[in-house]
Amino acid sequence: MTFLIQLIGLPLAVVLGTLSAILFTLALTLLLRFRNAQVLAAFQPLAWLPVVAGLVSSLTSMLSSIGLQLGEDDAMVGSSSLLLQMSLVPLLASFVASLPAVLVASFGRYLLVWNASGLRWFPARPETNSNTTQELDSDAWVARETDDYLDKLVRPR
Repeated sequence: MTFLIQLIGLPLAVVLGTLSAILFTLALTLLLRFRNAQVLAAFQPLAWLPVVAGLVSSLTSMLSSIGLQLGEDDAMVGSSSLLLQMSLVPLLASFVASLPAVLVASFGRYLLVWNASGLRWFPARPETNSNTTQELDSDAWVARETDDYLDKLVRPR
């Protein structure tokens, strides 16, 4: 964790952590309290706010690394791909920070629309007459099944 904070910087880590926690809590509140798919659809673009913060940080890092690449230090000139990778780490961290809120909003919308559609994974079991199944004991059931079998076997043709 300290390595990530060293890579992206403490201010960005605090901003991403705070935004992630607030947006995740807000998404759960919208899902559980309001139960409206349209409200979650309106919230979903806001859930990508940490990515905007990471994008700004990455762009700032890339622009500041141009001076390092154009400098007179020969060792830094050969590592432009390393500088690019290091510049994109805040963007990756911001995608991870926005993931909980986006997942809650997306799957919450899916579940609300699924429940509103009335579709079920498993159809409801038909209600059986509890009087006939509970009142019959095993001897009566065997007798009834035997009579049914014999009726089918010796059925008049």
